Amino acid sequence: MADHLRVILKAIEDRKHYAAPEYLLPIDFRLSDSSIATVINCTLDLEMDNMLSAENVKRSRQHIREKQQMK
Repeated sequence: MADHLRVILKAIEDRKHYAAPEYLLPIDFRLSDSSIATVINCTLDLEMDNMLSAENVKRSRQHIREKQQMK
């Protein structure tokens, strides 16, 4: 699921800068952790016992940021 989150976050960032003008997202566009959890839960068709929460997404985002800072 962490890979799925990375792909979603990268796609959002890419569409802020590199998309065709009609597909650009506003620079300040941001999905809440809860919204991202919902997107992942739906796209991966997760069972109730395996669903992500906003807290899971928040921790994963922080972990991704920490890894990026270490590079």
